[in-house]
Amino acid sequence: MITNLIIFGLLVSSALANNRRIVGGSSADIKYYPYQVSLQTLNPGGVTHICGGAILSPEWVLTSANCFAFLPTSKLEHFRVVAGSTSLADAAFSGQTVRMAGLESLHIHPTYSLKNAHNDIAVFKVSPPFKFNKLVYSIGLPENNENATGKAIVSGWGSDNSEISLPVDRLRCAVQEVVGVDECSIEYRGMFNDEGHICTQPPTDGKCPYGTLCFQDGGSPLTQKNKIIGIGSIGDCRSKYKVYTKVSHYVDSFIKKYVTDL
Repeated sequence: MITNLIIFGLLVSSALANNRRIVGGSSADIKYYPYQVSLQTLNPGGVTHICGGAILSPEWVLTSANCFAFLPTSKLEHFRVVAGSTSLADAAFSGQTVRMAGLESLHIHPTYSLKNAHNDIAVFKVSPPFKFNKLVYSIGLPENNENATGKAIVSGWGSDNSEISLPVDRLRCAVQEVVGVDECSIEYRGMFNDEGHICTQPPTDGKCPYGTLCFQDGGSPLTQKNKIIGIGSIGDCRSKYKVYTKVSHYVDSFIKKYVTDL
């Protein structure tokens, strides 16, 4: 299973860096997920969606550290964030597009490990700030070290076809159920950390149908009761178990260290 493991991240040629996607699930409307953003790079041929993220405040976005693991500085200088649009194709007309507020505004956890995905979390500041409205708004944070149980929803633009690593145009969502750490500990030997990770599996019912993460959904928010409890981190596309960075573990020690306008 470990040989088949892929880390949620940005699309590069390396198999290790293949992204995650929501396979299954259903179409979603951004008005129900106004905190959801698309992280994109500008290329000669256009723009590329590389990861998801979540708005924490008018100036700050939360995402996974792995989204930047293979991104050179030259790409970061042409990095943009799109909010407020269900469709990636229509984002220029219906959404808000902002930039990273300089490389110094990107904060990756200082002990992030690409090898085992420990401390897979990052925040960055945007410029200009988001203009909040019914389609663009922040998501709340859990209490520090709060433990989540029950069902939660993940959203993102990752491909909905397990054989094609291209993002979909329209936002999708899928229900996940938080499960005990034993399942992921067995599935992801040596990688799962019960302090900094949340383990989930898809149930068979819920507002959004059965679905699971795979390529290009790194950094995608896992939410519950208007709070973000996880961000897409690691998982095997063929496994029902998925691993998210446990946001509550980092609220005081990392997030609030940089994000002061919550």
